[in-house]
Amino acid sequence: MATINGTNRPDNLSGVVDSFFNFPNILNADIINGFDGNDTIKGGSNNDTINGGNNDDLIDGGDGNDSLIGGAGNDTIDGGFGGFRLNNNNNTINGGLGNDSLIGAAGNDTINGEKGNDTIDGRDGDDLIDGGDGDDLIDGGDGNDSLIGGAGNDTIDGGFGGFRLNNNNNTVNGGLGNDSLIGAAGNDTINGGTGNDRLIGDTGTDLLTGGLGNDVFKFNSVSESQPGVLRDAIADFVGNGNSPGDQIDLSTFEGNQAFTFIGASAFSAPGQVRYSGGILQANIDRNLSADFEIQLVGAPQLVVSDIIFSATDDNSDSDNNSSSIMPSGTSDGRSPTGSFSSSGASDKNGSIFTSSFDNNINYIIKSGSGNDTINAGGTGNDTIDGGSGNDTINGGRGNDILTGGTGTDRLTGGAGNDVFKFNSVLESQPGVLRDAIADFVGNGNLPGDRIDLSTIDANSNIGGNQAFTYIGSSAFFAVGQVRYSGGILQGNTAGNLSPEFEVQLTGTPQLVASDIIV
Repeated sequence: MATINGTNRPDNLSGVVDSFFNFPNILNADIINGFDGNDTIKGGSNNDTINGGNNDDLIDGGDGNDSLIGGAGNDTIDGGFGGFRLNNNNNTINGGLGNDSLIGAAGNDTINGEKGNDTIDGRDGDDLIDGGDGDDLIDGGDGNDSLIGGAGNDTIDGGFGGFRLNNNNNTVNGGLGNDSLIGAAGNDTINGGTGNDRLIGDTGTDLLTGGLGNDVFKFNSVSESQPGVLRDAIADFVGNGNSPGDQIDLSTFEGNQAFTFIGASAFSAPGQVRYSGGILQANIDRNLSADFEIQLVGAPQLVVSDIIFSATDDNSDSDNNSSSIMPSGTSDGRSPTGSFSSSGASDKNGSIFTSSFDNNINYIIKSGSGNDTINAGGTGNDTIDGGSGNDTINGGRGNDILTGGTGTDRLTGGAGNDVFKFNSVLESQPGVLRDAIADFVGNGNLPGDRIDLSTIDANSNIGGNQAFTYIGSSAFFAVGQVRYSGGILQGNTAGNLSPEFEVQLTGTPQLVASDIIV
């Protein structure tokens, strides 16, 4: 066993690699102390204990069952054998103070973010992850994970990044704050805790509990909650009609039409949603039976305003502009592009749906002047322009660019780091005319969603294209300012100290200056 101590300056420290087939050896375990300074520490092949100390450290546990402690500072900690993560070891990783990046290995890791806005990736294995304080971004990776957000507005994904290939049964706990909690393909248990949370079970038979606050339970396809024993259950739904309360979001559903709520009546046409005896059902085809089903435990009251629908579409066989875009793709990692455009002053209200199986296809979609519903499936990086009209746009998975255009639009980025682009103050005017972004998740300087105002002239009194200045929640005191308070982003371009531009961020998520492209 070796004890390796750094200095109070930046150090480069390495542990011992056991020469006997590189197997972890507890007798030769290292204790490495970085102390002060921005240290780079690699643990070697044994069961090491590494303390980064103060400042911003880079720590790689190497092979072995390691205990990794970042200490103060914004640390990057990797539990497993560099970028390859070939080991199956069980690491304990503690972030400490600061905004840390913590990465597990292939074993059953215990990862504690502690203080700061941390980014945590559990990778393989059955991990126990606790974000601690701060606004954390947590991905459980593969395995049956237990994920706890802790205090702060956290984003938690139970399943292997945007792909969610695993069929594991995760436990996800949001804790305090307004959290975004996403399960995986297994039978997940998701608890929102305190705050206005967004819960997505994904596929599998999931148990969803919103906890205190006005929570949104979001479903994207029939496969996420199938009828009978496969259906999801919401344990504590409390809808309040038009008052603040819980809601069920079906706005991005992969049916071929928008839904109509019919109360407890029997299905009489496709595209209907009914509720009776604590069971919410949806029918998307013509057999007049349920294709999708959710149980609301305790059979609470549910009214139409407790359900978030997409824009109203014509469900008949004809006279609507409903399109499915399915270009031929590839399966070898390339990213072909599919395109669709609809223009002209006489455009009807339309629906555009791409296939959810069109992975690696980047769509370019530009619609016309009707009230359109656009759902881009697959994992591609899509560019979508709603044109004029009151549009409902969902980017699906991937890093998408969404432009609502003029009209009162509802924008949903879906999974991925999305950009919501506005080109004119006329595209989202104050009050009832403003656009709404349903799922904005900004992460400050980390990857996350952003709002792009760069093509709007912040000062219409002078020539050129002036950039905005972000002033937080302060009142306007000069032209060219943008402010955010109570879930409303406002811009002042005319110098009258009142907004000419306004966007609602549903759920009042955190927003900082780096979330806005000015």
